[in-house]
Amino acid sequence: MKKYLTLFQDVKFNIYLFCVLAAASITGTLLPQSREVPEKVLKFVESHPMIGPVLGKAGFFDLYYSWWFIALLSLMAFDVFVCKIIFGKFPGGHAFSKWERDPASIENLKFKGECASKLDPEKFCGRAADELQKSGFGILKLNLPDGSVLLLAAKHKIQRYGSWVSHIALLLILLANVAGLVWGFRETLEIPEGESVSMTRRPWSVECEKFTVDFYDNAQTPRTFASDLRVFKETELLTDGKVLVNEPLEYKNVRFYQATYAPYLKHAKIGLFMKKNPEKSTPPMLIKMDESVSVPGTPYQLKVLNFVPDFYLDGNNKPASRSPNLSNPAVKLLISKNGQPVKSPWIFVKYPGLQMPPFQAMDEFIPVLAETAPLYVTGIQAAYDPGAGFFWMGCSILVGALMILFYLHYRRIWVWVRKGESGKTLVKIGGASSRGKSFEMEFTGMLDELKAIS
Repeated sequence: MKKYLTLFQDVKFNIYLFCVLAAASITGTLLPQSREVPEKVLKFVESHPMIGPVLGKAGFFDLYYSWWFIALLSLMAFDVFVCKIIFGKFPGGHAFSKWERDPASIENLKFKGECASKLDPEKFCGRAADELQKSGFGILKLNLPDGSVLLLAAKHKIQRYGSWVSHIALLLILLANVAGLVWGFRETLEIPEGESVSMTRRPWSVECEKFTVDFYDNAQTPRTFASDLRVFKETELLTDGKVLVNEPLEYKNVRFYQATYAPYLKHAKIGLFMKKNPEKSTPPMLIKMDESVSVPGTPYQLKVLNFVPDFYLDGNNKPASRSPNLSNPAVKLLISKNGQPVKSPWIFVKYPGLQMPPFQAMDEFIPVLAETAPLYVTGIQAAYDPGAGFFWMGCSILVGALMILFYLHYRRIWVWVRKGESGKTLVKIGGASSRGKSFEMEFTGMLDELKAIS
């Protein structure tokens, strides 16, 4: 079976897979996503009629939930599993393998040295073990059949598992992401203040009891905004609380985040200034959105079609709102005469004599917007991610494993002590490390310390 999986061992394949996944993630960051900002997706498609529909069909506007992105994550998880679990060799519980417990293995080491001592082998081994233990090494003493003694010393043995643990953590992170994409959801709720809306992914309704926004002094920039939410299942209150930016409300692993807000029109005060007979000008009338009101004493009817809190003309010369703040409130008014539409101008609170399109000389009156009384629509994002706990667990494990892998230095020392023909104690010393060259100076120092014992 392994011969069919050798592709996943190929370094080029792994690099290409990682680059494709990274490019897809970057693309999802740059393009608007329909689950978060659907209005920006519509604007993008309108402004890019050639590529917009193509990107939409390919799932780029819902990229992180598209089948091919989930497939890429799953392939990466399978790749990690194959490379490390199937083809990888687990380091085991022993620092020294069976063949490394033979003094002959010292000859194969890059770092090695020899010395002689007047002490007998047992005393030398005792002092050598003490020196190594002072440096943080764990000691294993082997009495060999020929009467010699082999000291095996190891330090930071846990570093051997760093690569394995980091790969398992990465696998956990990838699987947690796949679980969140497949079984989780994100839902945007636009709730008018004092009203409630029903969720599509849960049998709950969410009510915004009160919305508050606090602005910086002498500015229209919001300092903070918050919603007092109540979550119901039919008539049963499930939970309630204040939701601020970065302070969500959570119930049964579903989190309610404060995402956006926007004012909407409660009512507008609009009057008509009669050009020929100013004394017949009408006082301001309260008109609600989409409500048609007859002007007393005239054949005219007024209806508010649209409301913009901060009016400006965008790049396509179309009316839009620069921000959700009431910096330049305007309403679009439909004026009818005897039920027949006459004109539909934009009128402004700050500029009573201005309208778009401009009034004409034959116009009998000028509509005046005296006041707008807005309420707020709070934008709440409801999110459920069943893999979130495993994701953060995997991240924590990965950070710990990488710290172990990069900041701990796995070292091993062999000290073979035997009685020589001249009566002296002969010592052969070898060393190995996960960081070969940087270990050279340390090994030389340890070799000098062991020579000093003699």
